[in-house]
Amino acid sequence: MVKGNTSFLSGSIIVREKLLRADATEPALVTAMIKRERGFSPATNDWEFFIIDRGLRRIKDRDTVGNCASCHITAKETDWVFKTYLP
Repeated sequence: MVKGNTSFLSGSIIVREKLLRADATEPALVTAMIKRERGFSPATNDWEFFIIDRGLRRIKDRDTVGNCASCHITAKETDWVFKTYLP
């Protein structure tokens, strides 16, 4: 993810856990994004965003135009993917 292409293929899935502390054993929140087929959501370059409960049992939110998209639009140059938190 750090090197090379800034464009992801359809079917790519990125998952991120939000931990409240470095020693936490369970995430407080899980977010994910899936690159869908071309034309799925031109406004988000075909990404769909998810917020999943910490027990990984239920999708709490799913969107292409809400809070996730409004933030990720600032990462257009890297195909809507933030890379600043990577080593």
